[in-house]
Amino acid sequence: MTCEGQQDVLAVHLVSDPHNNNSVTCEGQQDVLAVHLVSDPHNNNSVTCEGQQDVLAVHLVSDPHNNNSVTCEGQQDVLAVHLVSDPHNNNSVTCEGQQDVLAVHLVSDPHNNNSVTCEGQQDVLAVHLVSDPHNNNSVTCEGQQDVLAVHLVSVPNNNKSVTCEGQQDVLAEHLVSDPHNNNSVTCEGQQDVLAVHLVSVPNNNKSVTCEGQQDVLAEHLVSDPHNNNSVTCEGQQDVMAVHLVSDPHNNNSVTCAARASRTSWQCIWSQTLIIITVLPVQRGPAGRHGSASGLRPS
Repeated sequence: MTCEGQQDVLAVHLVSDPHNNNSVTCEGQQDVLAVHLVSDPHNNNSVTCEGQQDVLAVHLVSDPHNNNSVTCEGQQDVLAVHLVSDPHNNNSVTCEGQQDVLAVHLVSDPHNNNSVTCEGQQDVLAVHLVSDPHNNNSVTCEGQQDVLAVHLVSVPNNNKSVTCEGQQDVLAEHLVSDPHNNNSVTCEGQQDVLAVHLVSVPNNNKSVTCEGQQDVLAEHLVSDPHNNNSVTCEGQQDVMAVHLVSDPHNNNSVTCAARASRTSWQCIWSQTLIIITVLPVQRGPAGRHGSASGLRPS
């Protein structure tokens, strides 16, 4: 089905057999809503949109070696894209220009590549990535964007990362992983890193690295032995309410360089310093009727 110009494509149901090509291609100003694609092996089900359009509720269900993709260029919104696939399948959402990518749900099997790539001015909200071992689920954003509520759950030897460059906000990053997993949030430029919650298992590397002008607020780090949980900031930044709880042989550190403002915490921790200041207690003068013992003062 090919559409050009101003149109609406609603409730397109495509059911096919092997080696069949079911595609919906739209150009111009249009809406593509509720496109349901169900196919067999070696089938190509794709939705391609160019110009000003909305792609809503695209449901893609496929078998092995199938390519289900949603590609959008220009000004558009990609909402509620549900991708469910089998091994060696490529399910991707690629957006360029000014767009919003909301509620992208990716569920895959081993050796599958589920990625959300955004360039330009965009918002990436509520990206849920659930995968098996050796799977690569990543959210990469460049330019001016917000990355909010990214939930990453993985199995060992999986690479879950959120990488942001330019002017952006990284809020409520929840990273939960197994041993030898690398969950990291890396930000460069002008950004805010708020409410980063890191929970890990031994020999895991959980880090938040920020460079440039940024704020790091409410960093909660809880780890097991031999784990490295660190917050590193360079440039102009604020580090507030950093909570570090660790076990033996763990490295929990907050390192800050250049001009920085501090609230309740030192900038560079080489070791834990506890300073207790004891102020003398000043008692007021005795009352009109003398001292508490009833004796007159001499």
